[in-house]
Amino acid sequence: MGQGLIGALLVGAAIGRSLAWTWNVPAIGVHHMEGHLLAPMLEPDPPAFPFVALLVSGGHSLLVRVDGIGRYQIIGESVDDAAGEAFDKTAKLLGLPYPGGPALAKLAEQGDPSRFRFPRPMTDRPGCDFSFSGLKTAAINTWRKLEPTSENRADVARAFEDAVVDTLAIKCRRALQATGLKRLVVAGGVGANRQLRERLRELAAESGGAVYYPRLEFCTDNGAMIAYAGWRRLAAGQRENTAIEVTPRWPLDSLPPVVEGLRLGLRMTALGPPQRSASDQGSQFIGPFQQVRVTARFDVQPQQRFGVGAAQVGRQSANSRLTPSVSSSIGCRSV
Repeated sequence: MGQGLIGALLVGAAIGRSLAWTWNVPAIGVHHMEGHLLAPMLEPDPPAFPFVALLVSGGHSLLVRVDGIGRYQIIGESVDDAAGEAFDKTAKLLGLPYPGGPALAKLAEQGDPSRFRFPRPMTDRPGCDFSFSGLKTAAINTWRKLEPTSENRADVARAFEDAVVDTLAIKCRRALQATGLKRLVVAGGVGANRQLRERLRELAAESGGAVYYPRLEFCTDNGAMIAYAGWRRLAAGQRENTAIEVTPRWPLDSLPPVVEGLRLGLRMTALGPPQRSASDQGSQFIGPFQQVRVTARFDVQPQQRFGVGAAQVGRQSANSRLTPSVSSSIGCRSV
């Protein structure tokens, strides 16, 4: 599993492997950013491949050409601070609570968009890479020259948000033009930003394309997207041993491709408040957060073999035979 801080990854991997061993079910490591990338697939109208994905979170800013699950080509990435990281650091500078992104965006609604103009980093040169450290510095230098009033705080927040949104939109336009694609997927915590969504929706309309987002609760880190990413790989036959292994630095484009052989229909259903005990079939995991059920429909050729253990939390054998429209459920926990 990865990416992330090795200490946190080791704790999560140890718990996951232990639960898998206890319940006698498969466990598979999931790439955190692949989870974000595939989150829009949980929506009623998921995007079709190929598409360009903008992944913007606290630790990563990526533009990726996606031709299928595991078929990724990095078009652009952060060379220093990620967009979400810059949001959090600037929000802290302004005295806003963590996580800073939502608080800064709310404050920016009260700001004057014409008072300050911060740089749009790396938009004056070719390419799709990102850099937000200079923008963060511009916000710091401006704020230090001002009186700490609520009006000044709102105006700096607005200038910062406008600069981030403009920069991301410019890079997305370049990525779509470079690939010739019309579909854009936006995922990750920053993808919940209302101004960014409106700007990219306008961009897609101008080019005759379409933009796709996960619902707001699936933009930030959540168990549903991780369950879906792991299930797709397990259903395609990917297997791992029982060793506790983590990968703090795990390039997204190094993941193996998933062989497409089935069409999936999904339905997400909230199961209500958490329970203290798991069901016998493992369809509800225990946890302090709201539980979500992913109901999946497989449409495959009769007698075709797939490893579908993940579809019923490992209760079926790896070589289960599927017939058309087999329905199964898996459970996950929002984290």
